[in-house]
Amino acid sequence: MQIREFQPADADELRTLFYNTVRQVNRRDYSPRQIEVWSSAAKDEQTWHTRLQTGCIYVAEAEGQAIGFISFKEDGYIAALFCHCEHQRKGVGTQLLNHVEQLARSLGIERLSSEVSITARPFSCVMASGSCSPNWLNVRESPSAIFSWKRCSNEPIAR
Repeated sequence: MQIREFQPADADELRTLFYNTVRQVNRRDYSPRQIEVWSSAAKDEQTWHTRLQTGCIYVAEAEGQAIGFISFKEDGYIAALFCHCEHQRKGVGTQLLNHVEQLARSLGIERLSSEVSITARPFSCVMASGSCSPNWLNVRESPSAIFSWKRCSNEPIAR
């Protein structure tokens, strides 16, 4: 597996990865309505392409296929971290987060933060050294629990 910068040609493959991951992996923690609302972010090609224009995006790739991606903003906010539904629990997310953590250090960013799904909570709490706090998000009349986390980029990741 290698991690590389996003290229515009990746947009459709990442859109499919996001859509399939939400619909196949996250469905165990969310209602059909919540999954429909969440996955609809990938249905409009123009909206998806616009979304990929903000922040820095890195792609995890194996054998020429995108198996994960992370979207990172200059203030240390991780806007997205998704792993291909067939590559869950294989270290892809950890490697993407480690990559962003190294980048954050080199840029002098002291704190990483994110808001993550119920499905991603166990991974995120480990990465955040255990400090995840619940919040409620109401998107198109579909309430969903999300978990916020923050950690200093110089803290070692709990493993």
